[in-house]
Amino acid sequence: MELSDVEMCRCTEDRNLDGFFDYVEVARISGNQRIVHRENHKLLGVVDESDNVLLPLIYDKLKPKGYGVETTVETSSGVFRGLYDGIGGKIIFPAIYDVINPAIDNFWCYDKTSWRLMSRECRTIMELPYNALPLDHDKYICILRKNSNRLNIEVLGDNYNHSQRRLRTIALESSITNRIVMTSKYFNLNVYSDIYGNVIYTNIDVDYILSLGGCKK
Repeated sequence: MELSDVEMCRCTEDRNLDGFFDYVEVARISGNQRIVHRENHKLLGVVDESDNVLLPLIYDKLKPKGYGVETTVETSSGVFRGLYDGIGGKIIFPAIYDVINPAIDNFWCYDKTSWRLMSRECRTIMELPYNALPLDHDKYICILRKNSNRLNIEVLGDNYNHSQRRLRTIALESSITNRIVMTSKYFNLNVYSDIYGNVIYTNIDVDYILSLGGCKK
């Protein structure tokens, strides 16, 4: 996986320190892997038990999550996030994103311009238009889309087009009769619709979120 420009710059700086400072362990991940920093230096990386570098020591933050280790590079230009696979020992995404959220076997990634559904192979599956936002669901890929003056919940099928059958399945499993309730934890958004996906209530102004480019400020 090719690193981002900000990561490559950090790598160049870190090479000047290589071999002169011992590693200080911060945490353990995936058995024999350790999050470390160099003595008297704060930037983090990952090494194995033999001190072989698996992830360069260039990150301001490394946050283990259930789907990988979120990497963060903080610069004067902004905060850039990527994802490291602690089990496979490889970088899934370079640090170029504002947000990375899991979506079944894929990820919703936001990069200041748009939301993209990305595979673990860093392949863009689909890019959301300006009038749509990702929603959370543990079985299906779901989005909230504004068409004209109406908001609709859409549930994507295997071809990533709207699947009325999957929407119906969600409606039948709903805990509220004749209502579908969905969320976006990232936006602190709650959405209520009828069984056809026509939105009848949101707890925050979706138009405002869309006006910001689909990202929380």
